[in-house]
Amino acid sequence: MNYVSWEVVTAGHAPARPDWNCSLGCAAWPCDPAKTAMAETLPMETLLVLLHEAYGKAVMDADEPDLKQLYDRFVKWTGRVGVL
Repeated sequence: MNYVSWEVVTAGHAPARPDWNCSLGCAAWPCDPAKTAMAETLPMETLLVLLHEAYGKAVMDADEPDLKQLYDRFVKWTGRVGVL
């Protein structure tokens, strides 16, 4: 897969590691503006691959990761993409 710039696909609402909050300070990433931008610009397959990759990195960055909470935050919302 080619490199994807989070700043581009999230309209500037990129993740800030290691805490995975929005780089613009609005919320835990992916924030609502990032979700909307990604859902509007990325094919579903690409969106899922990128978010699963981000989920894995967030798990590795966390001291004591809550896997369900992180999965819900990073990936589960994509099941509602049609209603964003």
